[in-house]
Amino acid sequence: MFGFAGELNHQIAAHEEGLNVFEFDDDDDEMKESSNSHRNQQKPHVNNIGNNHGPNTTESVEEASCPSAVVAMMNDSRLDIFMRDDHHRNEEDDDDDEENDEGIGDKLKSNNKPLLVERSHSSTSSTHASSSASSSDLNKNIPSYPPPVFDPSLPSCCTLFSTLCKCFEKLSTATKHKQKSEILDTIFMKCRKDLFQFMRLLLPQLDRERMTYGLKESKIAKYYIEILALPQTCEDALRLKKWKDPSKGTGNSFSDICFQVLQKRGWTSSSNLTVFHVNEKLSLLASCTDNDKKKKILLDLLKNTSCFEQKWILRIILKDLRIGIQHTTIFKQFHPHALELFNSCTDLREVITKCLDPKFTSTVELRVFTMFTPMLASLLTPAKLTAELPKDDFVIEPKYDGERILVHKKESEVKFFTRKGIDYTNIYGPKFAPIIVKNVKAKVCILDGEFLIWNRELEAFKEFGHNRTHALSDTSESNEQFCYMVFDIVYLKDRDITQYALQKRRAYLESVINPVGHVLEIVPQKPVTSEKEVYEQLDQAILNRDEGIMLKGLSGTYVPGERKWMKLKPDSVDGMGETLDLIIIGGFYGTKFKRKSVSHFLLAVATKSKHTYSKTDGFENLDDDLLVNDETQVFHSFCKVGSGYSNSELLALQKELEPHWKPFDKTKLPKFYGSWIPGAGELPDVYIEPKNSKILEIKGYSFQDSTKFKTGITLRFPRVVSIRNDKDWNDCLDLPGLEEMIELSKNGINKRKAANMDSVISHNDVKKQKRKKNATTTVQNSDGTLMEVAVSAKNRRPTAAVSQFFDHDMSKLEKTSTLFKGMQFVVFNGDENVSKYEIEKLIVSNGGSKVQNPNDHENQYLIAANTNNITVKNWIASSKEKKNPLGDRDIIHYKWIIDSVSQSSIQRLHPGYMIYTSERTQYSFKEQMDEFQDEYLFDATEESIKVSLQLTKNSREFMIADSDIIETINARYNIKTSTSFFKGIRAYIDKFVKIGDASSGIAILGMETLEVFISLYGGSVSERLDSSVTHIVYDEDDTSRLRTLKRVATKEGLFLVPREWIMSCVQAKKLQAIPTMN
Repeated sequence: MFGFAGELNHQIAAHEEGLNVFEFDDDDDEMKESSNSHRNQQKPHVNNIGNNHGPNTTESVEEASCPSAVVAMMNDSRLDIFMRDDHHRNEEDDDDDEENDEGIGDKLKSNNKPLLVERSHSSTSSTHASSSASSSDLNKNIPSYPPPVFDPSLPSCCTLFSTLCKCFEKLSTATKHKQKSEILDTIFMKCRKDLFQFMRLLLPQLDRERMTYGLKESKIAKYYIEILALPQTCEDALRLKKWKDPSKGTGNSFSDICFQVLQKRGWTSSSNLTVFHVNEKLSLLASCTDNDKKKKILLDLLKNTSCFEQKWILRIILKDLRIGIQHTTIFKQFHPHALELFNSCTDLREVITKCLDPKFTSTVELRVFTMFTPMLASLLTPAKLTAELPKDDFVIEPKYDGERILVHKKESEVKFFTRKGIDYTNIYGPKFAPIIVKNVKAKVCILDGEFLIWNRELEAFKEFGHNRTHALSDTSESNEQFCYMVFDIVYLKDRDITQYALQKRRAYLESVINPVGHVLEIVPQKPVTSEKEVYEQLDQAILNRDEGIMLKGLSGTYVPGERKWMKLKPDSVDGMGETLDLIIIGGFYGTKFKRKSVSHFLLAVATKSKHTYSKTDGFENLDDDLLVNDETQVFHSFCKVGSGYSNSELLALQKELEPHWKPFDKTKLPKFYGSWIPGAGELPDVYIEPKNSKILEIKGYSFQDSTKFKTGITLRFPRVVSIRNDKDWNDCLDLPGLEEMIELSKNGINKRKAANMDSVISHNDVKKQKRKKNATTTVQNSDGTLMEVAVSAKNRRPTAAVSQFFDHDMSKLEKTSTLFKGMQFVVFNGDENVSKYEIEKLIVSNGGSKVQNPNDHENQYLIAANTNNITVKNWIASSKEKKNPLGDRDIIHYKWIIDSVSQSSIQRLHPGYMIYTSERTQYSFKEQMDEFQDEYLFDATEESIKVSLQLTKNSREFMIADSDIIETINARYNIKTSTSFFKGIRAYIDKFVKIGDASSGIAILGMETLEVFISLYGGSVSERLDSSVTHIVYDEDDTSRLRTLKRVATKEGLFLVPREWIMSCVQAKKLQAIPTMN
């Protein structure tokens, strides 16, 4: 709590000595000194929450909380500077504050740097003694820094917080560097004796002693609404909750909105809180984990500060002061060696303490278990590469898509720190510390590297973003494990070795690590001497699905915080990766140009092509709701973008879209959003009807899985290439087109020949290139002929519409067998388990050949994973209508390829392998097997018996309709009925190309397991949607026909259940509740 009775005597003495502090005069822009007597004329004020600012009053103070001599002096105007609401609160309020202190130490997370909760230890009352004891318990395990004691001779104890706020305000409004520099110099000069107390408020984001507050704008808004007793629907409550909405206020930030709300309620009088006491309260707030106590602390701050001070307190809590000056500039102005020291220790207190000495010379040395800022890399451009290569002997290292982690080891103790200095020992230590202790021979060392997850089944690293989930899971997946890829060592045998050359550090690293495959490895290095070799390595990195490459000089030292290494990513080279034409379906408010407006956009792809199919063109089986028009088109959310356009481009786009934005109501989603329910972080502030929207051409680094968007996949680092004013709203990318692009991305289709460097340009130059319309290029078809096609922009690859012509070079692939010799294959697509590239690689390595398009080759086979691909759908449709110029041809599932390779022989085709079966093959199957797929000429296998039994159970001819007979048999043979929980259920499983038509071929594989389980546990399965069906089972991963299935189920009174429901019943060995449909 603010104020301690035992401190008042010190305050009185200090005041009588006439301590000087700096402050701003309202009529003078310069900072100047003024004695405390200037403030003695101020009257104490009390901020009454219920009645806003009530009249200035001075209440009596209980003698139990304050010495009688002090009570007698309280009305002396000389003491007004120290008067605060704390002195006027009743006993109950004091007890509440004690609760804020109790038990905090037990809740503090372990950290490399101790959290200091700054509480005074001088107290003459039992209440304060209790507080002091609590504070002592909290800090008993903190040896580095003792809690500061209130000392009125220190600037922080006699400087009003409101004065510091005026400094911040001056910094934020100053437009010239010189003005900001003068204000900083004043703070450094006037507050040197106690500078840390000021600097931790000036640089809150660097204060490691205070834990994060666990408060963001939404939670603070909720607390303020409760504290101020605002009705949830009143104007000010809505302004706080929807602070980004420009219609709710004129501020540029959340703190501005709070300032306006409080100002209306009279919170305008300056308070008498000092910098010391604000720091006290903030430390208490940071250490508190109980929400009610946090709210109580905020209440105390609100009662004792003006709206102007509240604005800056909130910015400190949110760790964004918005003063237009970076910490690097502040450090450099404070002391020539301050930034270097901070990068080596990331300890703000240590930096301030040491750099207060003007003669301090940095002899920076790293220390074990002390966090530092790791060495970083700058973006490598071709011009920079040309300039740097002759200067040193360089090596290339792959740049992994992992998490930068610094590992500190001393004997058996290991700590893990992130790049930003967060101690993750509690997260990664339990699973990985024993591996470090066992396989790192050095007793004391600091390692630098990337933390990733290795998937043993896929033999690949998992995408970025899963480390913490894997670490915190009770039972991690058996096929996944942590892998630490180490690329440097900076501390060894109690010595900082950052001044050693990379070549020597590498030798030390290799001597202390016992590599464990895909668990603890040293990042490979490859020497390079030419630009060609560099780009060859970039090509290889892309094929390996790495994030890029790192270029490092062998003679270079390790400089914490400096960008001395160089990195090259695919985005740095023009033409690497296709662009996507996406439609805007939502907007997010931002604060660009000092005004709030929609500056970030929610982008989507169409679920169907803009082409409207005719029921006379072979698509008579399509439902009416599948025909495309303005009213039926649905869009799937795909990503959010907020960069890439210039200020003028954004303003023009805002002006064009402004009349069409509509407020977003999460309880009433737009119809064209389909079944997508946005999460809290993806809820747009506004939405727009597609017909009024615009197309943005987007480029990103790579695709990655995401649960945030309806597509289940999104772009990493998306940016706007151009605003497509030449395209209509229904010209946006559709799902089939997106699928093809993802497949091509997996196959490394964007590989660039290293010898062709003419189009390599810098990352910044990409934005400056003007679009060249109607450009063309020549590509080679699979049959060797040349074709001229359109490209989307100068020096870019052809657009996705013609990407099917590209072919991956496998001429150097090692042949492992001649199994497929003389056979030619067309692979239409892959899936999440096996990519198109992997299928093609398997074919070629076993003697086969592959092309990208079907032709009249006499021994050609068409391979696919499913019918989600538009090419597959079109092939089936044209074959059925006998309009396919190449005739009616089978489409076989890739499992046939895998089974043939695993058995070292070409497997016989059977219905289980078929995605689409031609009439000729259907006739052949009838000649070779009965209706239950029991082959006449070959012995049955375990798998074929399961299939035949399943088909037998589904046949009406073999069905037992009388439940009494079933019960009689169960009783006679003592069959437990608990395993017949599907009894009475007859299910139709939605897996065919056409709903209810088994002859149309299988569209969704993997549903056969459901048929076995349903039959095994007493149910039956129908291939038709007839009157016997009770349940429709759909695949929750493919909801494209869910609306049609819903309509059928509703009309016929059937249960519509997801595949997961069947599996949950099997697992529980009893029927489960049917999940509610969205």
